[in-house]
Amino acid sequence: MLSSPLRTLPVKATRAGVRYASVTATSPATGSGLTSATTAPVVKATKGKKSFGSFRSGILGFLLGATTAGAAGFAYLLDEYQSASGALLASVEELQSSTAKVREYARRIEGVDREVRELKEHVATVEKVGKVRAELRSLQAMQSSEHLELAAKVRDLERDLTDLVSGRRTVG
Repeated sequence: MLSSPLRTLPVKATRAGVRYASVTATSPATGSGLTSATTAPVVKATKGKKSFGSFRSGILGFLLGATTAGAAGFAYLLDEYQSASGALLASVEELQSSTAKVREYARRIEGVDREVRELKEHVATVEKVGKVRAELRSLQAMQSSEHLELAAKVRDLERDLTDLVSGRRTVG
């Protein structure tokens, strides 16, 4: 077995968490070992043992991130809710104005319908006009016959009066 030219001796002192050891060098020709006064840091391969603090900081980081994401999500949802509420309120106000317009139109239509009914009651139909014409003709015929009778009576009176004046006839 070959011996290595450098051999480390057991750890002698520690400074600020770094371990130092004395180094002994052996000469291959003489085989005698010389001890050096210098010390070199010892690099020790340790297993990746995690402390409990890293677990705590991981949980804390997760909770902080989840809280931040939740707060951002809540702020977004609140903004969306407010904008949706505003849009809904505007829609309700528009619906109210449309309803008021429809009510006004309905009231106008009812007024026009009422006027049409009144006009229908006062409007002459063809049958009514025919009846009025027939009645007018009968009145004209009656007036004409009465006029003729009156004219005949007036002529008779005029004749009697002329006869009376001329002396042909005596009253009596």
